[in-house]
Amino acid sequence: MTTDATVTVGGTLFRVDYDGADAISVTRDGGGEMPIVDVEAFIRSLEYENDSSDDTRGVRTLTFSADDGDDVGLNSVAEIYVVGNNNNPVAGDDGVPTAYVTAEDTSILITLSELLANDSDIDMDTIDIIAVGG
Repeated sequence: MTTDATVTVGGTLFRVDYDGADAISVTRDGGGEMPIVDVEAFIRSLEYENDSSDDTRGVRTLTFSADDGDDVGLNSVAEIYVVGNNNNPVAGDDGVPTAYVTAEDTSILITLSELLANDSDIDMDTIDIIAVGG
């Protein structure tokens, strides 16, 4: 999928082309030199939005280079750290398939580590027990 758009910044009409994979090209619509003040304003107006259904957190690296038609300049790199959505922890059933056993009217001690042994959190957050029922 490719996306083409035009954006006006200052007095310059920029043409923005996205190849659908990993490259974005920006040129002056109609050709010619781009006024530096408009280029700088255009760059400052760039925004990143992770609209993927995959909310995997981590670093996204953007590499920029300028091409004046004669030569390509050195790359400039920007890194964006994406913080994923907070996903709920998953609590596994305890005492299943082997039930905890104790005699009637006798208490049983189940340690915190035993209760949390089969629980998980994809975000790697610390899991706390906030309620016990039964």
